[in-house]
Amino acid sequence: MKRCERIGIFGLAVLFLVAFAGCKQASLSGNASLESIKVAGVSATLGTPAKTWSDAIAGAGEVYLAYNQLADAAVEVACADKNAEVYYASAKPGVTPSFAQTSTFSFDSYDVVFIEVFSESHDVFNVYAVTVIKKTPVIKDITLAGRSASGGTQTNGVPIQQFGTGLGKPGASWNDTAISEGSVWFGSSQANTALALVVSPEVSDTTYQYAVTADGTTEPSFVDSAASMTITPTDGKYLYLKSTNASTEAAETAFYKIKLVQKKDSLGLSSVSINGVTAGIGVMGTSSFPGNEYYGSYSKGAELATNGSGYVSINKADPSVAVVVTAVAADPSIAISYSHTTTERNYLLSFSDSNNLGTLPNNEFIALQVVSEIGEKGWYKFRIRTGNDEAVLTAVTFNSEAITLPVAGTAWNASLATVAWQSTLALPLDTTVGITGASRMATVTWGTSASATTAPTTWSSAVLSQVSTGTYIGVRVVSENLGVTTYYRFQAAYGNKASGMSAITFNGDSVSPVAATSWAAATALEWKPASKQTQAVIGGTPEADTAVRYGTSSDNATAPTNWASSATISNLLSNTWIGIEVTSQDKTNIQYYKVRYLYGSNATPTFSGVTVGGVAPSGLGTVSTTAPTAKPADTSAGAISLTLDQTKGDVVFADVLANTTVEYGVASMVDMYPAYPGWWVVWTMPTAWRTTGPAADAGMTAGQYLTIRAYSEDRTVVNYYLVKVAIQ
Repeated sequence: MKRCERIGIFGLAVLFLVAFAGCKQASLSGNASLESIKVAGVSATLGTPAKTWSDAIAGAGEVYLAYNQLADAAVEVACADKNAEVYYASAKPGVTPSFAQTSTFSFDSYDVVFIEVFSESHDVFNVYAVTVIKKTPVIKDITLAGRSASGGTQTNGVPIQQFGTGLGKPGASWNDTAISEGSVWFGSSQANTALALVVSPEVSDTTYQYAVTADGTTEPSFVDSAASMTITPTDGKYLYLKSTNASTEAAETAFYKIKLVQKKDSLGLSSVSINGVTAGIGVMGTSSFPGNEYYGSYSKGAELATNGSGYVSINKADPSVAVVVTAVAADPSIAISYSHTTTERNYLLSFSDSNNLGTLPNNEFIALQVVSEIGEKGWYKFRIRTGNDEAVLTAVTFNSEAITLPVAGTAWNASLATVAWQSTLALPLDTTVGITGASRMATVTWGTSASATTAPTTWSSAVLSQVSTGTYIGVRVVSENLGVTTYYRFQAAYGNKASGMSAITFNGDSVSPVAATSWAAATALEWKPASKQTQAVIGGTPEADTAVRYGTSSDNATAPTNWASSATISNLLSNTWIGIEVTSQDKTNIQYYKVRYLYGSNATPTFSGVTVGGVAPSGLGTVSTTAPTAKPADTSAGAISLTLDQTKGDVVFADVLANTTVEYGVASMVDMYPAYPGWWVVWTMPTAWRTTGPAADAGMTAGQYLTIRAYSEDRTVVNYYLVKVAIQ
């Protein structure tokens, strides 16, 4: 048995005695993972482990070795669990490995190292494979203006499109008869233009030179590679590459011969017709239905007039007629194929050469794919719509009561016009909706919502159940061709419309704030009593039949979340905004009043220092007038080192300015991805603040931040300090 870290005989004896004595034993680890693999001291990629050696080959890692590293190469591994058992083997590709404890091997290029890892508990095991590759001057790929000659797959599995036949087979000289030439393509629009050339060698310490010749028989004049290289391609010329790897025996050199081939790269459509009717052409997309370009739309509706860019009508309303698309490419070299989908953002379309798409349902999308001679692609989309696109009403009634129509909108949102339905009967009440003058073949439904920003969740043509005052009623009209949706919005109302409040007082002090229809629009009036107040009793005379609520907020912009009917505000602090909300009986008229309570001096709060369990920090860091929203840089925070016992000591502030308040808490941090420390740290400010007491009571742990907050007497000035905590 070979473990990642051995335990001596004495250690085993001690463990045995402890277990025998009946002490509680930790459960055995079930971890059979490796953290790293080295071959001849060179780090290998781990690859993907498997349960069999043959499956492990599919996800094998790689290591590149110089010629003098192949013999007697030691394999070293680091296990996630030091007590895991490890066995090794080396084999030719396809040959069954024989595992043993031996971990030193001599390799030929493309031999495979296998590592078998058993967890300490023996219920989990993994097999890793690493392909050993002798360093050579091999070049894997080149790109010309970003186009790959060899294609392949990216490390994330995304395929790389191939523009050429690859690099061919290299030779020992530029005119070696063993050379098999490759090719790379460039676009006709790029001819005689300097294009970026990028060479990708198999190993990083390969150097190379390059040259372009007019034909394949003239000796090239090579120049050294550079960080930024360009060549000016001409159809039929040749690119030569000379690559050298000094880590190989006798500094091996390989020559590549690559033909430069020009292909047409034009894309686009010049015209499209559907069943003989010209269709508008939208903007070509560069990914299948990305959803960020507008689309042309073809309609088989008999009455649809031209409506916006790309829309067209046809005097044929029979949906049973097959859809035939006639598309003309911008260049004869462009190939066109066809598809359709019910989902606009469909990235998995299957295209065919047939332009007869058969019968399609209303609102179906038609997709056209264009492919240039060089192989690049683009996409266009169109839409089938059957019937007219009218979606209007002329009149609506609720319980036979006529009501003025609001201005219609195409979306349910805060800006949609709303008209009040002032019911003559007391609400709540079952409500019958009557519709007059709906567009021909349009579908009309209705529903209710409690909010002007949230659309009804249920649309139907049924009687609305128990509509109460303040409820929003939406009427939705969808055109015959499903292409146009129109909304009309009403608000049910019954009772007194008056709202507001007069003779407002706070603890008997007369205050006259100005009403507004929203919290944001209300102007805060300051209430500065002669003495400090910890409670406010609000008086006033509201309009008849109104509902009044009171609440508080810590800032001017944020409306209270604690609205309540009690006119008494307790635990009052200076710099608090007090709100009064008055709602009319019919709930269509809401008035807001805003008052800011202030008391005391606004002198900057100060203190001379702080100690935790008798220990002072090295400093308090950079003061901030706003609460930190993210983990600070270490240079902007103070620091303190404590023992666990010291965290149980009190937090004490010295020389605090009279009538100011200094509080403390602990800012917490959660590393969401511990495997990548610091990549995503969630920072949370203290939710509870203390003026005194042990630091441990605030949840202080190593790596967190002691957070100090100092308020002026009137709480209009606040300073924040952060001290990073280390536990000894």
